Amino acid sequence: MMNILDIEQAAFASCPANEQSSVPGFILRSNGGYTKRANSANQITTLTTGLETVIESCEDYFLERRQTSVFRLLSTCDANLLDQTLALKGYWPIEKTYVMTQSVGLADNAKQVIEQLPKNKWIDNFYQISTESDNYRQQHLQMVKSISAPHCMAIQRDIQGNIAAQGIGVVENGYFGIFNIVTSKASQRQGLSQKLIAGLMNWAYAIGGHTAYVQVRAENFPAVALYKKLGYQELYHYWYRVREGNAR
Repeated sequence: MMNILDIEQAAFASCPANEQSSVPGFILRSNGGYTKRANSANQITTLTTGLETVIESCEDYFLERRQTSVFRLLSTCDANLLDQTLALKGYWPIEKTYVMTQSVGLADNAKQVIEQLPKNKWIDNFYQISTESDNYRQQHLQMVKSISAPHCMAIQRDIQGNIAAQGIGVVENGYFGIFNIVTSKASQRQGLSQKLIAGLMNWAYAIGGHTAYVQVRAENFPAVALYKKLGYQELYHYWYRVREGNAR
């Protein structure tokens, strides 16, 4: 049986934050604003007592860093009381996200291999083909440079040889996570992301990964459909509560 906390810990290690500490029930992470996962109070267990005090500790943590308070809640914990308490404090729910999993094995396209780029070049290409703002480019680069687990800075070229899709695979303690999958606008609906993911799966299989997981926003219907087609199934989900401002 998959250990959800192990998946959570693997995801933290795969997207390392500059700072990480804990208070009862939460892992606190700060990374200069790049990604909510790395700039939030992440629920890891159910809290039944002292909730107001813990929430205040989390808020103080982000206030000291001049960051917006962001809470990440897990469906696998009894989050009702936390969710209701945050709602009463003016925190809004956003970005329901599925964590989808499957066993690692050779992809249907077993011969699909992966091409990699050095991290600086991978980041440069990422912001050329994606629609993401590059306001947090340096924080993004620092994050990928900080990954200590086996990882793959993957790219997929189109028939003209141009980089058309890219993503990152990380294997931490046997858990294989996929992050930052992006396809250029001109190359969408050509199966390039599927080839990229197949290559990453084969890479993870070759180095001993046993469980694949991916975090997909519920509103991203094409991505959810793609991962279901590839054999992924929802294991749990999470969402955020934010009060003011926003972390990308």
